[in-house]
Amino acid sequence: MKLQHLYRRYEQYQSAIQELILKQQLDAKPNLDILPTFEEHDIGGYKFNVQIDSNIQAKKSWMYSPNRKKLYIRMNEIISLEAVYVPKLPVQQLRVRVLMSFKNEVSEPVVRCQNHLSKDTETQEQRRHSLLRCENPTAEYCGTADGKSINDRYSILMPLGISAMPKNDSSISQTIAIKFTCQNSCIGRRETSIIFLLEGMSGEILSQRVLDVKICSCPKRDYETDEGKRAVPTKRRSNGEMPSHTAKVMRASNDCNNKHAKALKDEDTSSDLENSDSGLSTAHEFDLQPTPSGGYRLVIELDKELMQKAVENLNQVVALKIFDQPQQAKHYNKMCRKLSRWREKLQRK
Repeated sequence: MKLQHLYRRYEQYQSAIQELILKQQLDAKPNLDILPTFEEHDIGGYKFNVQIDSNIQAKKSWMYSPNRKKLYIRMNEIISLEAVYVPKLPVQQLRVRVLMSFKNEVSEPVVRCQNHLSKDTETQEQRRHSLLRCENPTAEYCGTADGKSINDRYSILMPLGISAMPKNDSSISQTIAIKFTCQNSCIGRRETSIIFLLEGMSGEILSQRVLDVKICSCPKRDYETDEGKRAVPTKRRSNGEMPSHTAKVMRASNDCNNKHAKALKDEDTSSDLENSDSGLSTAHEFDLQPTPSGGYRLVIELDKELMQKAVENLNQVVALKIFDQPQQAKHYNKMCRKLSRWREKLQRK
C-alpha cells in the first residue's frame, strides 16, 4: 500500500511538471515563423543575457561600446561571448539561436557577398553561405539564403547542456565563439544586428537579446567616430607641445585660413576687387565646379607671385591632412609631391 501511494504521488508530480512546461510554452512566443524583432525580453524568466568582457578586448581586432551596445570587429576575427542564464524548475533542455538582421530592412535576409563567397573553401554548404560563423563544435547551421522568417533564414543553434539545478539559484554560463565572413561594406554599408534567442526544444522563444555589430577593417577608428572622440594624430612632447614640424605645418595652415577669411571679408565689402591690380583676374576667368567624385575643381588665373603663394599654402594644408588622416597618407603624399613640382616650375620661370 505504501509503495502504491508513493507511485501515485510520483505520477501526480510528473503530471504537474508537464502542465507547468506546457504553460511556459503557451506563455512564450509560440513559433519561429515570424520576422525578427529588436525588442529585448525575458518572458521565460531565465534571466538570459549575453556578455562581452571588454577588459580583454584586443587593440585592433575588435572594440565594444557598452553605451551603444555595439560591437566593432574585423572580418574573420573570432570573439568569445558568454551566454548566461539561471535555470529553473522544472529543468528542461534549452538552446540558443543566433542570427543576423538588417536594422532597417528586417524582411531582407543577410547574406554574403559573391566576392568573399567565391573564395571560401568551406565544404559544408550552409556554413559556407552563412555570414555568421560559430566555432563551437555543437553548433548547427539552419536556414536558406532566401529565408525571411526566424526559422527559415540563416541561423546557428547551440544546445545548452544542464543535468541538474545549480546551488543557490546561481547562473550558468556557456561560451559562444563567433566570427563574420563579410564586412558591412560588402552588403551596402547597411546597419546590422545579432539577435540571440533562448529557446525551448519545441521552438518557443523564452528570451531575446540584441547586439548591434559593425564588421569593418578598422574597428578602433569606427568606434571612436561613433563615440564622438577624435584620435590625436601625433604624440605630444612631455611639456604638452606638438613636435616642431607638426606645429609649423599647423601654424602655416592657420595663417592660410586667416588669409582666406580676410579675402572673403574684403570680397564682401568691396565691389571693385575684380578690377584691382592685386593679381586676380576678372570674374569670367574664375570657375568652381563640383566633380562626380564629390570634390570640387577650381580654375583660376593668377599672376606668378599669387600663384606661388597659393601653391605653397595648399601644399601646407595637404601636409597637415597627412597627420589628421594617416589612413590617407599615401594619397596626400602624392598630392604634396605634385604641388612641390609645380612650385619649383613657377620658381624657375
